[in-house]
Amino acid sequence: MRARPTPSSTTPPVGVPRAQAEAGQAAVDPQHPAGRPWGSDAARCGGCAWARLRGPGPRVLRCEAAGGLRVEPGWRACDRHEPPLDCLSCGACCGPAYDVVEVSLRDPVRTAAPALLERREGRWQVRRAPGNRCAALCEDSLHCTIYEHRPRCCRELERGGPHCLWARRRLGLSPRWAGPAAG
Repeated sequence: MRARPTPSSTTPPVGVPRAQAEAGQAAVDPQHPAGRPWGSDAARCGGCAWARLRGPGPRVLRCEAAGGLRVEPGWRACDRHEPPLDCLSCGACCGPAYDVVEVSLRDPVRTAAPALLERREGRWQVRRAPGNRCAALCEDSLHCTIYEHRPRCCRELERGGPHCLWARRRLGLSPRWAGPAAG
């Protein structure tokens, strides 16, 4: 097994071969390590919505959109860079990306907002509104009317996590990557 080099002050910028970096040349590989073309000169992997600290082992920065590829915060971003996400301008997870919001017997929404619930095929779930969105989602502001009492599946959905990315991709809000790093 080969040892992975660790970044240091002597490590050249990603995409610049060491010999060229030492010679002061700024030749850059045609592709980001994620296998995508380079993005904006100003954008960095560390500022991307899909950069997350993850394991296995020590937590390091990984790109969710590239299938968990290890990235460095200071690397120039790829062409799929997205600024940090704002749930109140998206709503993909509460909209038509998911068809059902199941409610367990212990979920606080059962007593806080029973009018929003219905029983289908023996299971409790939040009703769906026109356009297949969650009935608790205000259509104009994308504000959740049961946020403090939302079901467990909603509480566990992490902004920028794999399920968020899947919902955004399903609605065309985030691009689907082609190739081995596709998620």
